[in-house]
Amino acid sequence: MQSKNLVIALTTTFFTFCTLYLPQPLLPLLSAEFNTTADTAALLVSVPMLILGIAPLAFGFPLSTVPSQRLLIAAVPILAITNLCAFWMQQFDLVLLLRAAHGVLLSVIFTALMSYIASISLASHVRQNMALYIATTILGGFCGRAFSGLVATWWDWRLSFVCLGAALLMNTLLLLFIGRSDAPSHHSASISDYKAIFENGVQRSALLTIFLFFCTFSALLNTLPFRMVNLVPGISEFSISIVYSGYLVGILIAVYSTRLVARLDGISRTIALVFAAYIVSLCLFWIPNPTPFLLFMLVASGCFFLLHAILSGSVNAHASGQGGIVNSLYIASYYAGGSLGAWLAPLIFRHFGWDVMISALCVTAGCAYFASWQLRHADPLPSRRA
Repeated sequence: MQSKNLVIALTTTFFTFCTLYLPQPLLPLLSAEFNTTADTAALLVSVPMLILGIAPLAFGFPLSTVPSQRLLIAAVPILAITNLCAFWMQQFDLVLLLRAAHGVLLSVIFTALMSYIASISLASHVRQNMALYIATTILGGFCGRAFSGLVATWWDWRLSFVCLGAALLMNTLLLLFIGRSDAPSHHSASISDYKAIFENGVQRSALLTIFLFFCTFSALLNTLPFRMVNLVPGISEFSISIVYSGYLVGILIAVYSTRLVARLDGISRTIALVFAAYIVSLCLFWIPNPTPFLLFMLVASGCFFLLHAILSGSVNAHASGQGGIVNSLYIASYYAGGSLGAWLAPLIFRHFGWDVMISALCVTAGCAYFASWQLRHADPLPSRRA
């Protein structure tokens, strides 16, 4: 029964993450079609991320007594309908409004999914199942990008939204058979609950680190299509989306994150190596040739998702009965940073150029490393020397 519920939750995770990242490789196309600047087109990704950064906190109180599975059954079909509505949209403002609606719905769905998976998992399997969740988000993020790039290259970009809407409607049927969890989507929260989390050094460090780190990673992902169009005018949307296939390395990283941390002799050493490799990969994007971008993306993605797996596992391992609140804060920090990077990086790129933007990302990544300092006090995972 638990396996069935986990599979349905992960299937829902896949399709909802397809929705979040669907327009990313299309940004240059949409910028040209709607006659907007790069940073304005980037709002199609940064606006839903901004809402994802705010809404989990806003929804924490009113949804505190609603079971996770009930939220999923209500929100997923509405998300499907909004995707189907994209077929009739001919103005940028309407598409942006659609993406804002996606942000609200996805914030409910993502928080419910994380809480649901944590609640149906045995204590000894929480890290493993959260790693599976992260792996599924990675697969969904890539497939959403690749599918929209393929459809836009051969047909019309709106068709990718319509197809995804149909898939989400079918997914809703699966949710009708999902089992009940033992806990609501959130525990009733108070100011003292949030204060206690921020007073925990590990939790505070994890939240600030993921904010800064995803800011840099989202900035890179959102600006890369414009850089490739500048380097190779006329490049197809599908060719742009293929660069994101380096993103798929995150699946293996997420699933085997615990073993990787053990092989690298613990969390502290792993984090140091992750940041060093990540900053090097960012610097490699200075090369004015898109051919090796896939390789650089593979390294950057591997670093990001290894750290993401460590952080999400740590905050849930230290939740102490506050899993819903902690997950809401983690999602808020994650997407607030992602929204900032997704919007600000194209703006810097337009006014100051690619080299300055990459330099800014390296500095921000360095700040994220110092923010991760308290994570050395996290409960240690087994190392090779253990």
